[in-house]
Amino acid sequence: MIEYIDHLHEHFATRPASSTATFSPDRPGISADLHPASLTAHRRPDGLVWKTEATAWARRSMPG
Repeated sequence: MIEYIDHLHEHFATRPASSTATFSPDRPGISADLHPASLTAHRRPDGLVWKTEATAWARRSMPG
């Protein structure tokens, strides 16, 4: 079974190719290497995306 999540492909260094219902990576491994910029942006608790999402969540959670 292979999971394919198209909306996250820009974060991965290698996008796996799928043809004729088979998974065909172009190098060894599971093609799960992330771009360094994505790792930095999503790092908890100081990544930009993490901070932005946490701030938005806190605002939605505040009463009144």
